[in-house]
Order: sequence, then C-alpha cells, then structure tokens
Amino acid sequence: PIILYRAIPKNSNANALDKWLDDSIIKRNTTTVVWIGGGSRDGLIDGIKALDYTLQKVDEKYKEVIYGGVCLPERKGEAILMFNRTQKNYKFFITQIVYNYKLFEDLINEYSNLCITNGINPAKIIFNFALFASESTIKFMKCLGVIFDENFESEITDLKLRDDNEQNYIEYSMDKSCDLYKNLIKLCREKHIPFGFSADVVSGSKMEFLKSIELYKKLKQIV
Repeated sequence: PIILYRAIPKNSNANALDKWLDDSIIKRNTTTVVWIGGGSRDGLIDGIKALDYTLQKVDEKYKEVIYGGVCLPERKGEAILMFNRTQKNYKFFITQIVYNYKLFEDLINEYSNLCITNGINPAKIIFNFALFASESTIKFMKCLGVIFDENFESEITDLKLRDDNEQNYIEYSMDKSCDLYKNLIKLCREKHIPFGFSADVVSGSKMEFLKSIELYKKLKQIV
C-alpha cells in the first residue's frame, strides 16, 4: 500500500489539507496517511485544529483510508496525545527509533491505562528500529531526538577499543534492536496492545541500508 506522511505546520488551512487529501487519494491511490504535528508548540495546536476538520472529511468521504500518527516517547504528555488521537480514530502510531526500553515501557503503561479506564481499544503501535555503522549516524540519531539507554555510552566506548568499528557497531545495534523488540512484544501482549515493527534507514550508508534488510528479516522471525 502507498503510505504518505503529511506534516501539519503552523497555520495549516483545513481546506488546503482537504484538497491535498483529495489529490493524494484519487491521483496517487493512497490508502494510508500518517499525520505529523508541527515543529513548534503553537504550530502543533493550530495544525491539529485544521487536522480535526480534515479528519471529519475523511470519515465522510473516504471511509477506506487508514490514518495514523507518530509517537515520540520523550515528548511530555505523549500518552495523553496518543489517547486523544485514538479517540479520533487513529489506527496506528509509528514510533521514534527505539534504543531505550524504559521510555517506551512508561509510555505504553500510561497509554494502556488511559484506554482501559475509558473503555476504548488501543491503536496499533509500530516500533521503529534503525542500525548504525558509525559515530556520525549515532550523532544524527541524537539530532533526530533518539534517546539511548543509560548504558549506551559505556558500551559504545568498549566497541571503539576493538578492531573493525563499522562491523562492531552494526552487530551491536542489530542485537540491541532484536532484544528491545522481544521485550516490547512481551509488554504489548501483557497490555493487549496490537503491535508491529519497521526497519528504517536514517543515513546514506550502504552498509546500514543492506543490513537493514537483515534486521527486517530478524525482527520478522521474532514475531
């Protein structure tokens, strides 16, 4: 299926969003849309007002379209935001790249409690994973907002002392991603939250791209 990501920036116009949706669904045969909030606090609020109107149009005109959002566990109030969007018929959330189990555990527990308390079914959470083969990719991930666990720096320092850093980094991030996904699957099953995964690539590294295919296969086997 064709999945489109659409940012909702500051002062978004509801009619413009509606036209974009018309064009996307008719001309591109889109079946799934992921809505992304604006970068600034005010922009996100303004954008969501326009988005609420557009989502009503989706329900009226395009009942077959599935829409979701992004999930950033480091963002304050994220579980409440996810819950509010679930009430507005979001079907799934794609997460930030996972490298910190505790952040996601806290988010899932809070989100699950909100859904149970209010008697609604939780949306699917798609956990996003990506590998790194260099310190530059690690640095870029941090710029994207990825938060690593507290043991990360010491573990990476140990890898630097060995030969073939690229291979060491790839193997480390591969094993780490698989272990994290196993734990997240267990947690989601305990909380009765549907889940999935995505194997992402965040740099132009050929090695990271090729190994992402291997990561996808390994994550798929875990399920």
